[in-house]
Amino acid sequence: MLRPTLLAFFGYFLFAAGFAVLNPITNASESPPVFVPQPTYLTESKKRLQSGDPAFLAALDRLTRDADRALKSATFSVTHKELLPPSRDKHDYMSLAPYWWPNPNTSNSLPYVRRDGEINPERDRTSDRKRLDQLVQAVKTLGLAYYFTGREEYAVHAAKLMRVWFLDETTKMNPHLR
Repeated sequence: MLRPTLLAFFGYFLFAAGFAVLNPITNASESPPVFVPQPTYLTESKKRLQSGDPAFLAALDRLTRDADRALKSATFSVTHKELLPPSRDKHDYMSLAPYWWPNPNTSNSLPYVRRDGEINPERDRTSDRKRLDQLVQAVKTLGLAYYFTGREEYAVHAAKLMRVWFLDETTKMNPHLR
């Protein structure tokens, strides 16, 4: 299940993404509402881009290439999995502890046994972790690209990705802490 701190972070991130779409930054001197990078660094970077700094232009080129790829990506959802979580509800976030493996000494493989330092490959085949990581990376890239370029399609796609994961009835993640 999703840890409370992660859920709070994503709720806060969703709020910030909605705030940024509703209140776009139009002046390079304004600080964007962000939670990981320092707003002053982003503001200074935008100023250096506008002044034509070659190092920053090269970084912007890479960022826009990555954002253009993210525009072509499919959406991500907890419902895009084949194996249901123990709750039997595909809307529940599912994760597996990386060092726990099926018990070879029981017919139902339970209880799982710990193998310190050995990552169970089931973790990536059956959990929502990779989809969540892909969502976070895509939204971060699209958000930064929108901030630096002002291209609306980046913000629109980032908002769409967030809606699919958190809000759309058929694809959303259940918001409980069980």
